Amino acid sequence: MKKIKLKLFVYFLLATIQIYAQDGQRTFAGEPPIGTVPSNLDFDYQLKYQRALEAHL
Repeated sequence: MKKIKLKLFVYFLLATIQIYAQDGQRTFAGEPPIGTVPSNLDFDYQLKYQRALEAHL
């Protein structure tokens, strides 16, 4: 009986966490927060700079 109650409690917690995480205000794992911008706006320049630095070393 204790195992069943424990399983139900765990399932309830997991369901609650899923609902809380998907309320529309928070992002999913791996996504940047809403309203942020990239730190580097010119990715091609950064890539060329990095390749030149690696070639120099």
